[in-house]
Amino acid sequence: SSTSRGIARRAHWSYLDTGALYRAITWLALEKNCEDENVLVDLAIENEISFKTDPLNPRVYVGGIDISEAIRSLRITDKVSEFARMPRIREYLLGLQQTLIASATNGIVVEGRDIGTVVAPDAPLKIFLYADIKARTDRRENEMQEKVSTEVVEKSLAGRDAIDMSRAVSPLRPAEDALEID
Repeated sequence: SSTSRGIARRAHWSYLDTGALYRAITWLALEKNCEDENVLVDLAIENEISFKTDPLNPRVYVGGIDISEAIRSLRITDKVSEFARMPRIREYLLGLQQTLIASATNGIVVEGRDIGTVVAPDAPLKIFLYADIKARTDRRENEMQEKVSTEVVEKSLAGRDAIDMSRAVSPLRPAEDALEID
């Protein structure tokens, strides 16, 4: 995220963190105590999910409520993969992501776990970035509002990676034509 946002700032392009959209769905599911993907899609339509693509201040909203900080909690992090693997949720958010991409007039940097393979398979440049788990853990700890041990954060990130790499719909993997950077 920090790399994507930095590139978007330097290029004066828009920025889209697709993970924030999945976190928004997760926040909505937990707020409404809903685990049914069909009902959850209806709730998402009813309580519009939107994303402000300004790389200097990206924000995510549900029903007009700014939940940009709330979605960075461990409560959301631990549940996001559960909702992200639901086919109807992925289909709904795919449409929203593609609309946001299409509306970017100067260019856009899009980051997420299936961008090059599903969301924007025809993108002119695809980068699959590998980041050290320790560095990711440190950054996530700095984002989180609650105090959680480093071990808990690292275990949460590693667990999410494993789930996302093995999910049936849109698994986390590099596109065949992606530039892979470690």
